[in-house]
This record gives sequence, C-alpha cells and structure tokens, in this order.
Amino acid sequence: MRTKTRYFLEIAYNGSQYHGWQVQPNSTTLQEVFEDRLCKKIREQVRTQGCGRTDTGVHARKFFLHFDTEQELDRGLLKEMNAFLPRDISCINIYKVADHLDNYRLHARFDAYERQYEYILSVVKDPFGIGTKTTFWSQKLDVDLMQQAAEILPEYSMFRTFSKLESAVKTFECQMNWAKWEQQGNDLKFNINANRFLRSMVRKIVGTMVWIGIGRMTLDEMREAIESGDPTKSGMVAPPDGLYLVNVKYPENSLQELA
Repeated sequence: MRTKTRYFLEIAYNGSQYHGWQVQPNSTTLQEVFEDRLCKKIREQVRTQGCGRTDTGVHARKFFLHFDTEQELDRGLLKEMNAFLPRDISCINIYKVADHLDNYRLHARFDAYERQYEYILSVVKDPFGIGTKTTFWSQKLDVDLMQQAAEILPEYSMFRTFSKLESAVKTFECQMNWAKWEQQGNDLKFNINANRFLRSMVRKIVGTMVWIGIGRMTLDEMREAIESGDPTKSGMVAPPDGLYLVNVKYPENSLQELA
C-alpha cells in the first residue's frame, strides 16, 4: 500500500455566486463544487482543507487547499481541472509537501502564518464591476483620515470589536502586521496583513474606516470601540463584493512546486 502524499493546490475564484468556501447545508459553496470536480477528475474520494473560510460573496486571487492521495500527481492536473471547473474558479499551481517534512502533515489552514486581504472601493460607478468585483461608494471620503485609522490598527492585538456578534472562536487575538489605503485611478484600495483574521473582520474594519471617511466616526471613537471589545460599536459591515484574499504564506521551503 502506497503512503499517501499531501498535495497543495493554489486556486483563484470569483465568489459572487457562492456562500463562501466551506461546505454547509442547503447552500452552494466553493469547497463543495471544487471537491466534486476534483474527485471526479482523479477518480478518488478525497476531502479538501482550505486555508480559510471566506464569507459569502468574497473573492480570492490566491487561496490554498490541501488533500491526501496515494496517487502520484503532476502539473497536468491543472489543465484538466481548469477545463472541468466552472468559469469562476481557476487552478493556478500544484505543490506537494517538501521531502524534508515527510513526517509532518503541513496543514493549509493551521500552518499559514500570514494572510493578506485587499478591499476595493470604486469612487466612479462602473456597470461592469459593481456588485461583482468592487463596491461603489458615492459619498466623498477623507482618505487621509482613513489612512490614519489604518495606522492605528497594528497598535492592537485584540479585535473582538471587529468579529461577528455571536462568534465561537477561542481567541480574538490577531497579530496585525500592517494596513494601508492607496488610490489607484478611480479605485480606493485597502490592504491589510496579519497572521489570522476573524470572520467578517476585514469588512467591519473597512466599514468602520468608511464611517471615519464620511465624518460619522472619529479616530478617538474608533480607538474606544476597539478597546471596548464590543462588536456593536464598530462601523457598518462593508459589502463582500470588493473583498479579495490576495496572499497566504507558509514556512519557507515547506512546499515543492511540481514539474
């Protein structure tokens, strides 16, 4: 009997038509669709584990999942899967766990040590992007104040305020590395980098900073909200349309790209 090999797949997806990544009853999810196609393609029942859950409607430019199989796979699987998957899901790369970690089962979710999200606000109405790729915001925003708000975030490590009201996580602690706003043409882009994120956390942070940008909340009030740990004191929850998972990092040399 062959020893099972753990493979990592790097994928990208437009999440507009899905109820997030993780399988759930009575909803179409990315994991359900991807797993169905993968099992049919390799002719084996496998379970995938994703690097995160992503909310309904959220997108990913770089998302990792892993699965175990006795089969020896190669890059040919990428072409086959891309021909078999829906148009809104793409396979980008395939890896196996590095040989020197043979006895260590690297995990797509638990061994990712850094994640980065991007949120795109469009200040000009685009009928081809609104509701699918960006969030349109018509009111004037004070971007300088929003950037000041972003610079406050790494001062903190407890982010219960930006979690869902009834969250079952064991800890609300996140190591925030950096956060920043920048304007690119008609888009305002917010990038945020941390070791982990809570459910809806980025969308609540964006919504809070939008409130600051329109004068509905002050920087001091944002600090007070964070320090209170009260989820009801954050700003609005920004729509999922403009949110992308853009990067996930694993320990150096832990993944080997297949030939």
